[in-house]
Amino acid sequence: MAFTEMSDTEMATSTLIQAIETSLNPSTDQQKRAEAYEFIEGFKTSSPMCVPVALLLCNRQNAAVIRHTGLQLLEHTVKLKWNSMSSSEKAKLKATALHLVGEGMVNSSDEPAHIKEALSRLVVELIKREWPQNWGSLLPELNNICGFGEIQTEIVLMIFLRLAEDVITMDSNLQSSRKKEIINELNRLAQELFVFFLETLSTNISSYRVLKASVHLRLAEQTLKTLTGYLDWVKFGVLYAKNYIILQMLCLLLEEESLKIPAAECLLIIGKYDERTPLLELFSEDAMSVMFSAAQKAVTAEFDERQYLFLKRLCQLLVTLGETQLFHLWNSQNPHEKPPNFKEYLEAMVAFSKHENHPSLNKPALADLLEESCHLQG
Repeated sequence: MAFTEMSDTEMATSTLIQAIETSLNPSTDQQKRAEAYEFIEGFKTSSPMCVPVALLLCNRQNAAVIRHTGLQLLEHTVKLKWNSMSSSEKAKLKATALHLVGEGMVNSSDEPAHIKEALSRLVVELIKREWPQNWGSLLPELNNICGFGEIQTEIVLMIFLRLAEDVITMDSNLQSSRKKEIINELNRLAQELFVFFLETLSTNISSYRVLKASVHLRLAEQTLKTLTGYLDWVKFGVLYAKNYIILQMLCLLLEEESLKIPAAECLLIIGKYDERTPLLELFSEDAMSVMFSAAQKAVTAEFDERQYLFLKRLCQLLVTLGETQLFHLWNSQNPHEKPPNFKEYLEAMVAFSKHENHPSLNKPALADLLEESCHLQG
């Protein structure tokens, strides 16, 4: 029988796995658990074998907790050791991260969310250091990875969301010059990104309606979440595409039970834009009828936490449209600019008051609307 000698990397990996399992074993005594934690943290901080060991830990045959630790090791390496790495090491790590996105995941709904989150964080940490100057191929590579399957597309969407969140609000350690470079590049590519977002949303909504597969619902929901990370700050002109198709899609999703909350959250962000004429689309007969119908269904449905949240978001949307759009379009200086479907708008607002558990409606705003409309109509 032939025996193969374990390499130093394999031995270190085996020891680290043992420490992870010891730290998580409920029967481990307190001292051994503390020693295991200390070993893991010491390895993470000082071992020169972090990257090769992490790659072995990330093998998709391993338990999720082992793989997650591997991804954390890689992220830790990027955050703390990036500046001391050679160009070839950096290039290899970038390629490895994208390889994990494309081929390192379990291609099923069984892949835990925290694994996907950890992988998206790793890629974003690399992006913040290398893109666009030293990683011009990133978007074509991510686009190619999306062709591998649904889970890869989901992780790519998570990457874009995390990147927007970090760059715009969350990462206070990111240098202002880097932040500006990344935001400028995202703005330059915004049209292309939104085409990807909307095509992904449309495809998966259609697939879900036909196949009722949870993966398509999950992808549609992730796309809507990703949109919320961009709608806050992207230039409004991006939304002009295909005659404001995004507004039509989001309005129709208000009647899709599983997607109505994130759709309402997207519309709420858009409603705050200082763009008057384009947002008249939301006062169109089709849009108002959908909002009115959604409001009626919500107030008559069995009340639960989800219904409450949807009612709250839809209420906020309608009030926001009144406060930021309607008053600027139709006022004493423009008394003849009343939207043709103002009646439906008021009916949707009033529908909230007919439910005993309706969310806190901005009643002063509704009262102002009624008073101003009566005044303008003489």
